[in-house]
Amino acid sequence: MNRLLVVLTVAVSALGLGTRTVQAGFVTSLGVTSNLLEPAGWSVGDALSTHQIWDAKSAASGSLPDQGYNVGGATLTSPTHSLKPPGLLTGTSNYYAFSGHHGATADVYNHATAPAGVGTHVIVQVGSSVNPDVDSFPGQGTGVFLNSLKLVDLSNSAITGGANANALQTSVVSYQSGVNSSFGPVNYQELVYEFWLPGYTSDFRVDWNQMVHATIDTLRVDSMIAAEALGGGSPFPATVVPEPSSFVLLGMAGVGLAWLTSRKRRTVNG
Repeated sequence: MNRLLVVLTVAVSALGLGTRTVQAGFVTSLGVTSNLLEPAGWSVGDALSTHQIWDAKSAASGSLPDQGYNVGGATLTSPTHSLKPPGLLTGTSNYYAFSGHHGATADVYNHATAPAGVGTHVIVQVGSSVNPDVDSFPGQGTGVFLNSLKLVDLSNSAITGGANANALQTSVVSYQSGVNSSFGPVNYQELVYEFWLPGYTSDFRVDWNQMVHATIDTLRVDSMIAAEALGGGSPFPATVVPEPSSFVLLGMAGVGLAWLTSRKRRTVNG
């Protein structure tokens, strides 16, 4: 795979908020130490990249990122994170539902429209407690419905490469059991999804459905505009998830499955 990033000159829209320092390994509002990954192939703050982390949400709709924001020196419209009904904002500033499945969205503002042969690589990471009644990964319960997370445009129209079935990767970043959260002991899962959007460099929306009684805690979205690799596709390697041995240190003893690609994952409807 050709990993050479071709530098592009594109127009940048001018609205929004400034850069905020990235917080690594922070303790989330649910009381869990995050294990969110850095992207492979580029660094936060590189030109034509975006980066945003949400933890403590300020409102049910339109929450700004509170744990990190960087758009590579550009000035863009503020990204926002919102819940979907019947979700509600909890006293710990998270998204939750007492009855019925819920979910969330995040609107991310990319740099500009770019020439042919260019696209956007997007990495989405979600940290949430899980409902043990249904397993998405063996023994882990379900927070995010695996088959639901997708990328669409801001009018909810499909984007080539953004469908869930087109995800380059759907993997477990970490799984922790018996976490002492403000809701009492919970099991906690962090997932990473990666997408390549060929020919698309405009704004996009992350959209997913969440299991009832599974708290949405953290959300991290990173993106990079780049020229396609030789022969097409993303020029970047997949973001690397920890080896299974690392999960034991995080309290994942007894769970043998470390990752599951989007084309081989167990189906969970939602």
